[in-house]
Amino acid sequence: MFRKLKARIQRKRILSGIPSYQQTVSYNEMFLCANLFETKFRRPIKSFLEVGANFFQDAFVVQQLNGIEDESIVVIEPNLEIFNIAKRWRPNYQAFNVGASNVETQLEMQVAGTKSRNSGVSSLFTRNLDEDWITGTQTVTVLPVKKILDDLDRDVTDFAKIDVEGHTFEVLQGFGDWLPKFWMIQAESELSHKYWQEQRYFFSDIHELMTDMGFDLFHHHVNRDCIQCDTIWVNRQFA
Repeated sequence: MFRKLKARIQRKRILSGIPSYQQTVSYNEMFLCANLFETKFRRPIKSFLEVGANFFQDAFVVQQLNGIEDESIVVIEPNLEIFNIAKRWRPNYQAFNVGASNVETQLEMQVAGTKSRNSGVSSLFTRNLDEDWITGTQTVTVLPVKKILDDLDRDVTDFAKIDVEGHTFEVLQGFGDWLPKFWMIQAESELSHKYWQEQRYFFSDIHELMTDMGFDLFHHHVNRDCIQCDTIWVNRQFA
């Protein structure tokens, strides 16, 4: 109850800190995750990793709710235009302008620019729908998340958020031996390949992987499109 009250009190202050050019922030999901983490583990979130960080807005919300220091926020965002804007806004986050997957390579990314109606749909896959959301392409360096985590000077395994438009399974594989060290993970996944041509893995595959790695599914919300869903996974060894 205290956490919910705190979230309501701080909502206005958090909104005032988000740049005016960013219109979509999953506040409710981040509030839910902060509440759940403190309820399950009896302490606030002390570190945050976000893969597919867009303008870093969700990282900022989690930081404000939990008082996380900048150096314990790790954000990964391959869209160079958006990354540069976000980096100027939050310069002290540990920020990486790369894509994430289960291999190290170079790939062509479908880019949704700052003028797109949805700046969060950049993807390493080709979008199926005939929309004006994708505004171009960009060659990006792609790394396993494990490679980034191995090189950090601190542990950031409290809470991870993954929103990578069809690529969640490959990103989770790329965590390697770091995956079972995380306390909680929030991830977007798809129920079919309606959006992304090359997508091979869906919610059922992610469910099997996460269960095998010691996580329990705590929250599952299917979005209005009935294609994508948001899930929260809790590491059963810590709960």
